[in-house]
Parts: sequence; structure tokens; C-alpha cells
Amino acid sequence: LLQSLALFLRDRGLDVTTASTGREALVELCRKSGEGGTFDALILDLKMPDMDGWEVLRAVRCSPLWKPMPVIVMSGYVDTARDYMHVNRYNGVLVEKKEDFTRVVTAVLDRMLANSERRATALTCQA
Repeated sequence: LLQSLALFLRDRGLDVTTASTGREALVELCRKSGEGGTFDALILDLKMPDMDGWEVLRAVRCSPLWKPMPVIVMSGYVDTARDYMHVNRYNGVLVEKKEDFTRVVTAVLDRMLANSERRATALTCQA
């Protein structure tokens, strides 16, 4: 799923970095910051092997460098209103992993980055 989403986004012209775990995502965020840059968006799965997406989201929102970054949170196990409210509190968008979620993620990402003048870079992290 990670590679197919990354390929789909690359085909749309985005520079995509992938991470298979929450820790890898945080390492990539730190690496990009160390190079003097940031990702334009984070696409994050709630279910990951080492730390869940909520932990990664909290870490992202605690950093002044990463806090403004748009976040799309994906999950196949949405606890309806509670999860939507939780993601919304972090100024993110929750997308359920359903049949056509790749197109939904892309549409949401396009809207989030509509005002960006540079080529979009995204970090996508999922198990």
C-alpha cells in the first residue's frame, strides 16, 4: 500500500519520501529539517508497527518547524466522530482507507497545496 500510494503521487509530479514506521518518519522529518527544508505535507497512517500515528502526529505538532505542515491521516479503523475530532484538533484531515482512498488522498492533498508555488514534497508513512 505504501509503495502504490507513493507511485501514484510520484506519477502526479510530487517528490515523495516514504517511511515504513513512525520512527522512520520522524527521522526523515529531522533529516529534511537538518537540510534546511520541510515537507509540504505529511500523509500518515494511524496503524504502524513501532508507534502509532497519534504519537507521530503529537510529535509533529509539538515542533515549531513541523506544526504548519498539512497532515492527511489515513486509517482503515476509524472510530467515527472521536477520530475525526482528534485529527481536526491537530488541523489534519482524516481519510478512511476505502476502495478509492488513493484518489481521495490526492484530491485532499491537491486542495491543501493549492497555494504552494513550489513543487510539492510529501512524506508518506504507513505500515
